[in-house]
Amino acid sequence: MKLYKVIDCEQCEATHIPKELNIETVFVDKPDYKGFAPENVPVLQVAPGFNVNGAQYINNFLNTIKSAQDGFYKK
Repeated sequence: MKLYKVIDCEQCEATHIPKELNIETVFVDKPDYKGFAPENVPVLQVAPGFNVNGAQYINNFLNTIKSAQDGFYKK
């Protein structure tokens, strides 16, 4: 998974990645960056064609993954 952000962005700063998750953060406005740049940020790319947009939704999605890893949803 990749989290696309820009350097000076209030919404981007509101995203929180749990330290136990391996999420790559990509700053699309760095001068040396030449890859995919979404129109709106922040965007969490889960898989090709599956994106989560907006800090609140990204945080909820990542916290759900973290809870699942911690066994919260086990029977």
